[in-house]
Amino acid sequence: PPGRWRTAPIFLRAGVTLHLARGATLQALTDRALIPILPARRPDGRMLGSWEGLPAACYAALVTGIDAHDAAITGHGVIDGGGAEGDWWTWPKETRDGARRPRTLYLVGCDGVRLSGVTVRNSPSWTVHPLFCSDLAAFGLAIENPADSPNTDGFDPESCENVTLEGLRISVGDDCVAIKA
Repeated sequence: PPGRWRTAPIFLRAGVTLHLARGATLQALTDRALIPILPARRPDGRMLGSWEGLPAACYAALVTGIDAHDAAITGHGVIDGGGAEGDWWTWPKETRDGARRPRTLYLVGCDGVRLSGVTVRNSPSWTVHPLFCSDLAAFGLAIENPADSPNTDGFDPESCENVTLEGLRISVGDDCVAIKA
């Protein structure tokens, strides 16, 4: 519902819709001690954490989906990654406490996910980063980061297939859309 909701990372599950009403803001906590670290690899060896195409431990995104099939994020609310708070933008290419900076929305191994209407802003690093996803659709998103924010790409589908991007408005400190192989 409307309001400001300060939270540690939320893990999206299969078949779940996260709906943000107009006037609702999910606001990331920025204390690294409260943010779980995703390991570079899953127990079976598949990549889980990633940094610029390579396996790497990374802080969990404000909204993280791992194998979240047929899930959705909808509404007219805001997902605020807290990039301007704390010290995220002061270490763009480093690790701290054994991990890389979080994204704001990170999807790994998801199929059939739909993103529509929300604003995703103020990301610590890449803003929306699907990795190894298929049948992903994003409609009518606003993606916003300050022009001087480092490595805050807008939408970076990496090793994905059947991705539809339609009606996105992107204003960020780096690439708007970067397709990664």
